[in-house]
Amino acid sequence: CFLQDTVNQSKTVNLNIVPYQANNTILGFNISDDEDYRLSISLQNWFTNNLYLQGILSPGKKSDNLFLNYSLNLGYSLKVNNNVVNDIIFNFGYNKKKYDINNFKNISIGQITIMNFKPVNIALAYNFIDAEENNFHQLGIELFKEFKKKYIIKFGFKFDYGDNKNIDSSYLTFNYCI
Repeated sequence: CFLQDTVNQSKTVNLNIVPYQANNTILGFNISDDEDYRLSISLQNWFTNNLYLQGILSPGKKSDNLFLNYSLNLGYSLKVNNNVVNDIIFNFGYNKKKYDINNFKNISIGQITIMNFKPVNIALAYNFIDAEENNFHQLGIELFKEFKKKYIIKFGFKFDYGDNKNIDSSYLTFNYCI
């Protein structure tokens, strides 16, 4: 059973993917302007140049209640490599919230298009979140730059919508390629 009541809970679902790097494992720290979900930690591993697995942990707080959100994502990257578009990434995710009165779990299906504009890259993301009562959508845009083939800094904006409510948030992510 997939339970999720409002678009407010869908904002914990994250499409924070780093494109394939020669060093396969990427550790990320995400800081958001959202009051309930300020910090998240991600670990992403590329098994091949087009298949990855990613885990995300997001501790949260509402008044005196602490809870934990986690996601497990499996993705496939289709290499395009034309003048503008580098990759189209397809993502399948399982998302769960624990230790809260309104625990939920859902699945998400997303697509990320990565474009290379020197000196920065742009990622456009769409995510469909399948919940039992309502379905939700996310749109996102990220600007990111790689430094010294080890560090990636990303600035992004995410827009969640569904059940006649919309939520937007911005975030900054620091990634280290192990």
